[in-house]
Amino acid sequence: MAMNRKEIQHGSWILMKGTIRFLFMVINNLVAIPSYVLYLIVLQPLKLLNSKLFWHVEGIMFKWLLAMVSSWGWTAGYTVVEWGDDVKAITEDETMVLVNHQATGDVCTLMMCLQDKGTVVCHMMWLMEYVFKFTNFGVVSLIHGDFFIRQFCQTEKNTVEKQKGLQWVIDITIAYHKAKPIDIQTWIIGYREPTITHVHYRIYPIKDVPMESEALTRWLYQRFVEKDELLAHFYETGAFPPPKGQTTATSRAMTLDPLWLFLIQLMGFLSGYMWYNVLQYMYNGLGL
Repeated sequence: MAMNRKEIQHGSWILMKGTIRFLFMVINNLVAIPSYVLYLIVLQPLKLLNSKLFWHVEGIMFKWLLAMVSSWGWTAGYTVVEWGDDVKAITEDETMVLVNHQATGDVCTLMMCLQDKGTVVCHMMWLMEYVFKFTNFGVVSLIHGDFFIRQFCQTEKNTVEKQKGLQWVIDITIAYHKAKPIDIQTWIIGYREPTITHVHYRIYPIKDVPMESEALTRWLYQRFVEKDELLAHFYETGAFPPPKGQTTATSRAMTLDPLWLFLIQLMGFLSGYMWYNVLQYMYNGLGL
């Protein structure tokens, strides 16, 4: 069937917008990630003198990098509504997160959700497939101290068992509009219409989590059974069920400050420009 004029115009607009967004993302990575690495190289003396301050500074820059990724989805109209327990009260405590990972866009969604949760995003550690070590963000994850794993389920269970200072487990369930997950390509290019992703939180005190291996395995399986029940309810009614003992479920629209996102991006591009000039000066100074 031949496309009409309106469809051609819409397709052309999506193609042009997607190309611009993709080029911006590439440039964004080329300036922000090397800048992060070079700042930390220069700050190595600080690491020797005051390790705590060094990792505090690193955490702030790590949060800024994740904010840049969040901005890609935010500017495409991909927003988040949060349900369930309010996790802001425990974000400064040592916590482990479980999530129903469905697509590559889940990671970007979590990066967005964590931006307004205090300093947790500065200190959090990610567990990811080993192959991600070889992506553009791999060097950042290596420096930050993230974990690359080959057997996720067993590693997840071992992490709960060995984490002595753990205080909470947050069970996160992500639900997408019409059960269509957003992948990283959509997040970057923005070819899907603006949509709301729904994120449900449930908090478990660590004292309620069994530490014995078999009991812990059953407990983890049960969380994913509950996730399926939550998702079934959401896709049937358009809302997550209310917490036990309550009759209504409340939701909270998660917001990001556009000015703050702009300043973060501006900082990244100015840093990239500065480091380009510094490296060029050093190159010329060496007579190479």
